[in-house]
Amino acid sequence: MIHKIVSFVHKNLNPEIAKLQKEVFDKLDIDLIQYEFDGTHGNAIKTFLDNEEWDLITLFDVDCIPLNSDVIKKITDIVDDNTIYGNAQISNSTPYAAPNFLSFTKNLYINSPHKYFEGMYHTNELGETYEADCSEVFVKENVKIGKKMLLSLPVSSMIPLWKYNGDDIYEPFEYGTGTKFDNETFHCFQIRFPEIQSFFINYVNDFLNEN
Repeated sequence: MIHKIVSFVHKNLNPEIAKLQKEVFDKLDIDLIQYEFDGTHGNAIKTFLDNEEWDLITLFDVDCIPLNSDVIKKITDIVDDNTIYGNAQISNSTPYAAPNFLSFTKNLYINSPHKYFEGMYHTNELGETYEADCSEVFVKENVKIGKKMLLSLPVSSMIPLWKYNGDDIYEPFEYGTGTKFDNETFHCFQIRFPEIQSFFINYVNDFLNEN
């Protein structure tokens, strides 16, 4: 089985961000492909999926890192042809598995009713139309046909920015700059901003020096 782990690096991003992410993966002995792109994140994901050889994929944002090697080892025990696994996020509706950390199989992708990752308008089960984020429609359209969505929830956030108030399925959670998830991944969020880049650089340097 070919399991590819890939992060997406915009060509205009500060190169120190991708360099430090790669150092974390190397330190944890995890093979990481860093895919440089121009244009949108969603289009970059689809281009990679449609043109590379893989059986199982794990997507990372460039500002998301694993905090130990077990993060990757556990994926093959969790993900199958009926399961999408990822970090919880919200946009304008219910939680979904976001592409800062997102894993699924080639068979699920091939049989998906929706193979696009751009943000777009989407209609939920109640007939309400809302603006969905990158990968949200892909995930939720698969859930509609019976696929399972397994979410890793935020457990702490250094600077909380967004909150989900909870529902019948999910307890309330909040996340923002410097969020740790219960699967032991860390996501900075909004890495396009220079002040967030400095935050990420300092955090990763501390992580590399302490471990």
